[in-house]
Amino acid sequence: RQRKMGITYVGLDIYSDKTINDIIENKLCDGVILGDLFCENRMFQYGNNDLIKYFEEISKTDLDIIYQTPYYLTSRNDRQIYNNLRYLYNLKSESVILVSDVGFAAKIKQEFPEFKVAWSHMHRGRVDDKNDFTYSFLKQLGVDYVETADVCKVEAIEANKLGVWMVFGKIKYKTFGRKCYLQDQLGETLPNCRKLCINSLYTLREKESNYSMTVDGYILGKTLDYTNNTFGTNDTVCIYAYSYKDLVKRMGEIKHEEI
Repeated sequence: RQRKMGITYVGLDIYSDKTINDIIENKLCDGVILGDLFCENRMFQYGNNDLIKYFEEISKTDLDIIYQTPYYLTSRNDRQIYNNLRYLYNLKSESVILVSDVGFAAKIKQEFPEFKVAWSHMHRGRVDDKNDFTYSFLKQLGVDYVETADVCKVEAIEANKLGVWMVFGKIKYKTFGRKCYLQDQLGETLPNCRKLCINSLYTLREKESNYSMTVDGYILGKTLDYTNNTFGTNDTVCIYAYSYKDLVKRMGEIKHEEI
């Protein structure tokens, strides 16, 4: 007998009307992760407008909505993020909010008590979680779930009565920043953004060697790691992929533990 996954959430680098419809129609998952870590224009054709539209479309189904909030919460984007949260709360208050900032996690629970909060696996760029005290602290803040690709951390997470979300397609990178690298390189300002980070593949290449690094907007050297592909019957698994086609491929690579 084989163990099958419990809950499956999916997150794509780029969404369109077609991919949202395909996800809904083909019943591939239990929930959809929406929201770019740095810039909604990277993920959606019409930026934040599409984010709201897809909130509405998915709320009409039995799929869960997981809103991935930006990695940096600043005066530049805080009003838009809070507007998104207020709208989603009125639309579907049982949604889950993915965060990477401890202060923001606590604030969400204070202002939107019915939301569930998940600690993003991208938190590692800001807060290390190598000991039990981190998970105890997150629990006190009101965090409900922790995303991780590291099975060695599951015991400590569960010991603090936090739900575990296993990650298939962990984001790996060389570095990232608050400003878009392509805008700096090409002299583009945000209003004139031509979505070069998603419409073309840009690479920094060292002249004297074979070393190269992709430029994905705010992230340098981004890849998705699919090393750990075995999950069990009660696991909640977040599958990250570049596109819908890639998602279907990656779902086929997942193995199930025998019991």
